[in-house]
Amino acid sequence: MKNYKKSRNFRFLFGMCAATLVAVIGFFGGICSAEITEDGRMEPAEITVLESFTSNLSKNATGTVVLDFDDLPPASIGHLPSDYAGLEWDSDWGWKSESVDPGYSEPHSGDNYLYNGWGYNNLGFSLPGPENRLSGAWFAKPRVTTPDSVRFNGYDVFDVLVQQSAWLTLSNTPQYLAANFAPVARIEVQHSSPGPAWYTMDDLTYETEFICEPPPEPNNPDPCDGATEVPLDANLAWNGATASAISAGGSNSASTSAIDEHDSSAMNPSGTQAPQGERMLDTDCFTFG
Repeated sequence: MKNYKKSRNFRFLFGMCAATLVAVIGFFGGICSAEITEDGRMEPAEITVLESFTSNLSKNATGTVVLDFDDLPPASIGHLPSDYAGLEWDSDWGWKSESVDPGYSEPHSGDNYLYNGWGYNNLGFSLPGPENRLSGAWFAKPRVTTPDSVRFNGYDVFDVLVQQSAWLTLSNTPQYLAANFAPVARIEVQHSSPGPAWYTMDDLTYETEFICEPPPEPNNPDPCDGATEVPLDANLAWNGATASAISAGGSNSASTSAIDEHDSSAMNPSGTQAPQGERMLDTDCFTFG
């Protein structure tokens, strides 16, 4: 019997790297603002450290996506496209329509639902972004050989099982299987049968969420905020937040990796990190006009 292997989804890591890049750009874009006088001094359009960086990281976006599969055409045996709805699907997912094959199984909503082709176990899919989290889906028994129960398994980019739902006992009436996973690279549906067995799935639901909590604000800027008569060639210095303070401020890997060098990973953002100590910006590279 075919048993799907978990594939590494490096898009998860790419998304984390992109979030880090945006944060770094925001850092250098907001490092200071000052006006230059005719005699070459910076006047108090105050030196403001990391203002735009922290304000950009505070922006959140959330939403709920429900895939009811009813945008697919009516079919008795349909082959689900591998990129359906922006997800990545294993090749043996299929769909059926109640209007074409009445009584095969009961959809939770609408006309269409998915089924595991050939009764394969551990069919999987990947959500369209590293910030997305599986909520759950509705499962039912079709009128063929069925397993007693199903559950969700979540894997990281290294194919390691990191999250698992409870078992759901199947019935002829659709039942909801809650996952409530944190972001994972790949999700598989496991059934309890040792051989081929079929189930149907409808109204797959996931949450889109990207929350960046800003790290603690740097301190002790030199020159200080509001300083006047600062020479054009003065270096800008400040103390950064320590790794422990950043970790305490939130678990989001984008806000963590954007401000410190560390020995952590996208799946383990707390990692092993070093205090930042003093930072300095050499202004000799600036062109004033």
